[in-house]
Amino acid sequence: MIDGHSGRTMNQDPDQSRAIGLSILGSNQVEPWGLPDPGPSTLAVALGGEQPPSREELSRFLLERSSAEESVRELDEQLAGPPFALWSMPVAIGSHPIPAVVWVEQVQDPEGLPPVAAQARWLLAVQTILDPQQPLDTWTRMAGLLVDASTEPLALLDEETEQWFGPEELSLHFRGDAPTIHEEMLFRVDAFALESPPEHADSIWLHTRGLHRCGCPELELLELPGERMSTAHELLNAVGAMLVARGTPGPGEPFEIGPPARLMLQDWTRCTEFLSDGSVGGRRHRETLGGSRDNPLLVARAVLCSPELAGTFRKIHVWPRETMDSIDSGESALERTPSWTRHRSAIARSLWPRFLELHRSGSSLLACIAMELLPGSREHVWVRVLEAGEDSLSGVTLSDHPSGSLPGGSRVDLDRLDTLVDWFCPEQDSSSGGAR
Repeated sequence: MIDGHSGRTMNQDPDQSRAIGLSILGSNQVEPWGLPDPGPSTLAVALGGEQPPSREELSRFLLERSSAEESVRELDEQLAGPPFALWSMPVAIGSHPIPAVVWVEQVQDPEGLPPVAAQARWLLAVQTILDPQQPLDTWTRMAGLLVDASTEPLALLDEETEQWFGPEELSLHFRGDAPTIHEEMLFRVDAFALESPPEHADSIWLHTRGLHRCGCPELELLELPGERMSTAHELLNAVGAMLVARGTPGPGEPFEIGPPARLMLQDWTRCTEFLSDGSVGGRRHRETLGGSRDNPLLVARAVLCSPELAGTFRKIHVWPRETMDSIDSGESALERTPSWTRHRSAIARSLWPRFLELHRSGSSLLACIAMELLPGSREHVWVRVLEAGEDSLSGVTLSDHPSGSLPGGSRVDLDRLDTLVDWFCPEQDSSSGGAR
């Protein structure tokens, strides 16, 4: 994934005619976070070539796929794209109850594109409102439509989070009958600090962007020491994915994020009421960034807190120091969604030749394996690798499992790699995508 801060690339639409003014799937349910109705989500693939893809080409593509279950189909109704579109087409995405619109536009500002899409001349885009009951499924179908319908797409842009996915990611995770897209692709984490770089700041504010459209509150961490940013980023990603997959606990309800780590979500207004006016993440700072009206930084936001209040005379909510310490020490393991595990496993297996090179050179290697230690529960277990082959590995567990069912130093043997989740080379600080 490539950071989208290098500049917006979709053509601007001052009159907002791009937005699809539809209700949130007919839901009138009142929930504790005061969530706004999710706005439209827009994905686009960057394409080269002298000529843009035509409406007729997309129609033929959809017709060829029409026999597939839950296919995308063209709709015979009026649903216009943005005014700068060369053409547009309303479509239905499987059983998703809200129609989508597909269009093509010409890139007007090629210099604003990141290097991965520098050769793009056209954007093929799709927009709809995600189903808050299954936002990952809707987003995956949107991305799959664009990637599969395109000839040699350069990259995929998520307009709402300004994240770009490059060609290697498209090939590995977006194509085929079983894409390995996961919940963390639906949002991003931003960091704010008064000093630069934020890793050296005394206090930073981390918050997500993209969870509102998934029917979840945006997540935050307040007054966090900058030196803890790496662990905090991982924590926000894991918790955000859990909310997308399972729903959101109410304010003040402790919940487990992996044995034995626990957290609590609290409304941002309760966590900022005692912050000074100049504090990063305080109300005045938020209003400076987004104004006092229609500001997403002031609506439906949940701060990750310790389950216990701190202070003697005035009890306050604080960032979860003990939980993050336990993650850093290896005493706690973050729970991950099945989609994340499939995604990470695909990366680890694709880089297995590199793993074998390191192993044959004598490098120390760690591997994460999914094991069913208790009936009906699959756990991620880290082992120190002793032996490895083209499709096998053997090692010993690094520590006792919290359940007590697998002591540290136990021998683990795999005769196929379908349960490999990740691997890590401590000597090079490089892995299939980062490991803990």
